[in-house]
Amino acid sequence: MKLKRYLVVLLLFTITPTLFSQTNLDYLRFGDYAFEQKNYASAAFYYSKILGENPDGNLPALPYDPIKCKIPPSPKRDSMLIAQGLKVINKYPDKPIELSVNKYHFIVHRLADSYRLSFNYEYAEKWYGKTIELELQQFPLAKFWYATMLKSNEKYKDASKYFVEFVNEYHESQSYYTKKSQKEIAGCAYAIDQIEHPRNDGVTIINHGFLSPGSNISVSINPTDSFAIYYSSSKTYEEEEEEEKLKTRLQEKPQFFDIYTSSQTELGWSMPKKLSGETNTAHHDFAPFVSHDGNKLFFTRTTTDSKNPETAIYLSKNVNGNWTPPQKLNEKINMPGFKSMHATLSLDGRHLYFSSNRPGGQGRMDIWVSILDENDEPTTLENLGERVNTEEDEISPFFHYQSLTLYFSSNGRIGMGGYDIYKALQGNYTWAEPENMKYPINSGKDDMYYSLSSKESFAYLASDRDGSCECISGYCFNVYKVKPKPVIITLSGTVYKESNKKPLSNVLIIIEDNLGNNQAILTDDDGFYKIELNENTSYYLKTKKSTYFSAAAAVNTEGIYVSTDLVQDFYMERIPIGEIEIPGILYDYDSADLRVESKLILDDLGKFLKLTDNITIEIASHTDDRGNDDYNFKLSGRRAKSVLIYLIELGIEKPRLSSVGHGETKLLVIDAESEDEHQKNRRTTFRILSEEYSSGI
Repeated sequence: MKLKRYLVVLLLFTITPTLFSQTNLDYLRFGDYAFEQKNYASAAFYYSKILGENPDGNLPALPYDPIKCKIPPSPKRDSMLIAQGLKVINKYPDKPIELSVNKYHFIVHRLADSYRLSFNYEYAEKWYGKTIELELQQFPLAKFWYATMLKSNEKYKDASKYFVEFVNEYHESQSYYTKKSQKEIAGCAYAIDQIEHPRNDGVTIINHGFLSPGSNISVSINPTDSFAIYYSSSKTYEEEEEEEKLKTRLQEKPQFFDIYTSSQTELGWSMPKKLSGETNTAHHDFAPFVSHDGNKLFFTRTTTDSKNPETAIYLSKNVNGNWTPPQKLNEKINMPGFKSMHATLSLDGRHLYFSSNRPGGQGRMDIWVSILDENDEPTTLENLGERVNTEEDEISPFFHYQSLTLYFSSNGRIGMGGYDIYKALQGNYTWAEPENMKYPINSGKDDMYYSLSSKESFAYLASDRDGSCECISGYCFNVYKVKPKPVIITLSGTVYKESNKKPLSNVLIIIEDNLGNNQAILTDDDGFYKIELNENTSYYLKTKKSTYFSAAAAVNTEGIYVSTDLVQDFYMERIPIGEIEIPGILYDYDSADLRVESKLILDDLGKFLKLTDNITIEIASHTDDRGNDDYNFKLSGRRAKSVLIYLIELGIEKPRLSSVGHGETKLLVIDAESEDEHQKNRRTTFRILSEEYSSGI
């Protein structure tokens, strides 16, 4: 490696005089200025000219394989671009540039950064690779970014290798980057497994119909007409003159997103129409969401004013077929100085979910929920918490109210790379652990804006996985249609009578999941039952039938990736008539205090009572016939009371319990002589008083 580095440095000294010609100095100034202005695609173009690297002669630094995008070189175009750059640089004179090999190192690394920040991961991978070959100490994060680019390009084994090397070499062992690398290592292993065991979901790019060249994102299905959609699209520069294209390079003129509508018919998609009214402006208007009644449109607007940039959520209402002028939601949603975007609504129209980087969250962009009043004004605000949000970014939420499922994208979890799409089921009081939507819905690139139809028969998502050649900013998304092939998990079985193994009919089976959701079914005449379960969910099942003790079981669907039929049988024991002895309940002589070993036995009784929670019992204590009758009667009462108190301490409701002491009035062995016979008389029992108890909770 040292020899290789020596040869590279020697080569640099050889090319330095040519490298830093006046033209290349101009390119360097242009590149530095573009980088400072965050116009990374242009910066990559200029830096690449210095290094003799101009991918296929195309102006933009594209985030895709340039082989797919063949555009012939144009000397006239290059000269026009240089002239435009000189005009800018003359307005912003730079300091003299020191000509050295170190400057070359800077350009190599800056070119890699420019490609990464313009989402050209293929070229970023190449130039970060060159940076780490030089073993440059001044760029300690180069290997981290190289591994990140490898992962984005779905080279997971190589990415994992370089993440491990980075963790071992980086001097800050508890830094953000080492922790991030450890998560990415796990993500690489996850991605490899996903590709080896893909889901059967059909994911196809929509490259015809309503979509035009450029970036297309955030499809929202019309809830009143599943064949109609709202979506966001940016204009394509194919419509502009060549000179106008060049002027936008250093001025960083954006490709504005507007909101369109289209409908699918037997003949295909209708011609896209920009939304009427004042919804579309000379800014970015995107991420539309239409309420279930079709009368409210929430969307995001990003202004490009350098003095007062803003990303905020707006609301427009449909009145007699026309959209009213949009109104920006109040500061409960749009906090000044922070971004709020990507709104989605619950079925009742009162819970608005959105993404924001406002203070008080778990990380950068978090998902929040606000309750709207009858005038659609936000009132309360709540962060969805660490179950959903991470220290990174959670964006593009979509609430599917038919299934009570929140879909969103995150780059802060173990995943395929970039932003992955996740889903989380809503429980009574919390959210389930988010579940990765897996490959092929997710890829190594950025996958977001998942929108599912009401009947879950199809969905849309946006991704830059395949790319296109139309976006001068280097950030093109395509829309994909997903035809989910759901993993169907069923649980079935038979309930039997324990004594003779015959099926029991009309047994109530209560199913509770880890979110607190409950359902119940009855066994049929053959004692059979069958239910459908959700993925990645834990279940607790309990049986109930009059005159029978309950039975229970736990079932977990985590890690089940294909349709599966699970089996769980139950065996129920008949409740006996009369007293039931609790064996092993021992006391010290002349004492009502429970021994440690007695408490262990009562722990099992407590579990039984929690399982069979519809019964009330009477606890009874008996003594032998030695000693004073009255004394034995009182002692047995205290002993029964101690059992009752311990069961209450275990959480058994007091109204379900009563106690009585029988002393020596109910001897099992009359005229006992041996110690074993006396022990049979000294016993603790319980009997069922009722099977109709209900706590009322």
